[in-house]
Amino acid sequence: NCCFGPNTNIYAGRIDEVDKLSKVSMKSFVEKYIPEKEYKGEKIVKDIFDECIYAFNSFEKNGEKITEAKQIKAVSILPNNWGKLYNVTFNNIGTISMTPDQKVWLGDIDNNGNKKLIEASKIDAGKYSSIISSIEIVDSTEPVYDIEIASKEHIFTVYSDSDSEGVEVHNCRLVSDSEMFDLGGEVSSLGMSQISLGSHRVVAINFNRIALEANGDK
Repeated sequence: NCCFGPNTNIYAGRIDEVDKLSKVSMKSFVEKYIPEKEYKGEKIVKDIFDECIYAFNSFEKNGEKITEAKQIKAVSILPNNWGKLYNVTFNNIGTISMTPDQKVWLGDIDNNGNKKLIEASKIDAGKYSSIISSIEIVDSTEPVYDIEIASKEHIFTVYSDSDSEGVEVHNCRLVSDSEMFDLGGEVSSLGMSQISLGSHRVVAINFNRIALEANGDK
């Protein structure tokens, strides 16, 4: 899933609205584009790139206020197939609700200088006690929500209900980049397409092998 609970918040809007934006829950934001009545228990993705809506993150650096804006490519609502949510409470930030596979940045940097992300289910609260005060796992069958950022890193900032800083998270790709379709003509000897959709690859069935092993049986 790689998604968030309904009460996780973001700052989102148009560039000319940045000075008057207020936090909005992920649920409320997604339902502006995918009304609740459209959700029938299956994943729904809507491309909103042409709407020119951005996710914002404001922070101070060297005493100067800086605002980052990252365009939102798509929004999604889908069933929580995990059946649970991780409520991760950050010190001085508040609680962020996410699915077990949702990746967050806790300050680690890899050998290449990139932000090292970690899934919620793999966070060691003891190791990150200076950042995280508690992790609560709760049962949930409610839908979960996500947005896709139109950038290669797919990282944006989410917020709790409290008036505080946010935490950087990674979103799964909801829709394929257009250049992925250039691979449409490339197939393996088994006829498998090279196109990836969202976070999952298309499953190819080797009918030739099935026919061979059937040995004439129907």
